[in-house]
Amino acid sequence: MPHGTKEQVRQQKQRNKVNRRSFIESVKKESGCSLCGYKKSSQALHFHHVTSNKQFDLSGGTNIKRSIDSIKIEMSKCIIVCANCHAEIHAGLIKDFPNVMTVTFRDDESQLILDLK
Repeated sequence: MPHGTKEQVRQQKQRNKVNRRSFIESVKKESGCSLCGYKKSSQALHFHHVTSNKQFDLSGGTNIKRSIDSIKIEMSKCIIVCANCHAEIHAGLIKDFPNVMTVTFRDDESQLILDLK
C-alpha cells in the first residue's frame, strides 16, 4: 500500500505517469524510424514488436502502468517505425527490416544510445 496522504499518493502517481510518458517520447525522438529515418513528430512514431513474446503494448503512452525497467525490457523487443512504414509492414509491403532494436540506457548521464542490430 502506498505511503502518505491521499493527495501525496495522487501527486506521486501523476509524476510517475509524466515520467513514463517523457521517457517513451525521448526514446522515440532520439531514435526516429528504423526504416526511413523520419523524426519530425514522436506521435507519428510507433513501437513495432519483432518478437513473439509481447507482454504489453507500448503505444498506450500515458496509460502504461509499468515501471521504467519493464518498459525498457518491452522496448528491447521492438523497432521504432513511422506510421507509414508501420502500415506497410502490416500490409506485407515491407518484409525486410531489422530484427531487434538494442537500447542501451546510461542512467547516470540520462542519455539514451540506440543501436540497431
